[in-house]
Amino acid sequence: MSKPSLIKKDLKSITNFNVALNKIFDALAEFKGHYDKKFNASRLFELLDFSKAESNQLIELILKIQTIFKTVFNEYELEKKTINNIAYFIAKKTAPTTIEINRQDADIVNDMVYMFKYVERGKGFNLDEGTTKLLEKLKKLYLEYPYFFQKNGNNLYYPSQLSQKLGDLLFTYKKNNKTFEEIQIEDYKIIIKNDGS
Repeated sequence: MSKPSLIKKDLKSITNFNVALNKIFDALAEFKGHYDKKFNASRLFELLDFSKAESNQLIELILKIQTIFKTVFNEYELEKKTINNIAYFIAKKTAPTTIEINRQDADIVNDMVYMFKYVERGKGFNLDEGTTKLLEKLKKLYLEYPYFFQKNGNNLYYPSQLSQKLGDLLFTYKKNNKTFEEIQIEDYKIIIKNDGS
């Protein structure tokens, strides 16, 4: 008869730990712009009612997570995907802050975004088919610039937010006959190289 109450207690402990962990990460986020300051971790853990031993374990856990993201996932970001009610972690390559792309590939980005927004009306591209010239070009583009795409669980690829912003700018520049060699999109500098250069 004690099993249900034990499970309930464990679930309550997990919930409390989750709340505390979120508070810790929210507090760490306040570090932004104040890197010359000291963060009183002991005081925070005391307020969250953690023992000295638990506090040390949490500090080690946070630093271990930081190390993993700096080493294993330094060029990737983790995303959660749910397929058939099963949760998976997937690693997605992040875009470098400086991207070099030739004009021919930039035109393919422009075509992809235009098709996605105005022809396909938000439908993704099945790159596994490769039955059209555009799909063949998109498949090659994906191999070179995977961060210009995002994928769902049905083998469909969509333009990423970065490629949509790039495609919109390329379309505007072409429409107005504006010459360009560099495009700045938020933190990304995109260098358009002449074909063959």
